Formats: sequence, structure tokens, C-alpha cells
Amino acid sequence: MTQITKPVPGKTTFAVYGVLFAAFAACAIAKETGYIDNVSAKRAVGMIFGLMMIVTGNFLPKLIHASSQSPALLKSRRLTGWLFVLTGAILIIALSLLPATHVPLWTALIGLGGFLAVGLNVALANLSAARHPGLGAKTGQVHSPAVPRGTNTWLSAMYILHAIGWVFAMFLADIIWGDKSMVWMLVGFTIANSVLALTYKAWSKPEK
Repeated sequence: MTQITKPVPGKTTFAVYGVLFAAFAACAIAKETGYIDNVSAKRAVGMIFGLMMIVTGNFLPKLIHASSQSPALLKSRRLTGWLFVLTGAILIIALSLLPATHVPLWTALIGLGGFLAVGLNVALANLSAARHPGLGAKTGQVHSPAVPRGTNTWLSAMYILHAIGWVFAMFLADIIWGDKSMVWMLVGFTIANSVLALTYKAWSKPEK
């Protein structure tokens, strides 16, 4: 009886995240101090978050056991990683070519489109798994749920993706309602992040 595993991302991955967050902070400071204009700042921020999606999508499939009871769910998690990588790449390419007037709108549309694709992928996989509960893993593998490996790393990735999703939503809200929407979006993000934290806290408790 065998079990396929992959290494959990380590210090190098989080060092890359550190550099990207530092670049994000530098863009914010440069914009506030007048070194770059508002559109250039949004273009740079969109590219940075595109890179974050690529990094996150690259290691998400490494955080699950390859011995899932449901091949559909296992395939879905791998496809989720590829969808985030693809979205990040499209975002970077688009923002490097689009004229300034189209930057905010397409940043929001591409980013939210990627998250929508991931949501549909996960929903369809769960539906398939529910309809065919008897389909197990390959012969000779351990029959256990697709449990994340490196729980702390998994949770960190979920928080990062949650924040990125809200950034794209804020881009869209800014286009529709203007600067006044930012306060309400920040309130919404704070509430949603708190709910996410409580959900993961409950989920991560060991069963008695």
C-alpha cells in the first residue's frame, strides 16, 4: 500500500511572497508620494497580484495527498492550481499591453474571471464526487480524503487568495461607484476575513 506525496513549499516560496508584498508596499508609497500616477500604480499592483496568483497556483497542488477517495476532487485541485497560474499570466500580459484607460476594468474582469473559473471547477468536481461516491483512488493507494499537507501553508495560501480576490473586487467597485466604495469594501473585507478565520479555526480542530 503506497501513498504519493509531494514536498510542501518552503522558505523560497515565502521569500518570493515577501518580495512581492514589499513591491506592493513600494507601489503604494510611490503613488502616495507622487512618484508614479494612479493608473501606473494600478497597473503595477495588478501585475504584482498576477505574480502572486502564479506562485500560489504553482504550489497549491503540492499540498494535497495523491490518494484521494475521489479522482474528480483530486483532478479539480490540480486544475485549480493551473487556473490560478493561467489567470496570473493573462493578467500580467494584458496589463503590459493595455492602454491606461483600460487598466482598472480589465484588472478586475480578468482577476474575478479567474476566481469564477476556479469556483465553477470546484463546484462541478464536488457535484461529480457526490454523484459517484463509489469511485475510489487507484488500486494500491491509501484510501483517505484529499487532506491538505502542511496545514499552516494551506491556510496561508487561502488567506492570500482571499485577499487577492477582494483586491480585484475593489478595482471593480472603484470603477462603478468611485472612491467612496473603498470604505465599504474594506469593511466587507474585514468581516469576510474574520469569518474565514473562524471557519478555518473550526475546520482545523482535531476530531474527538
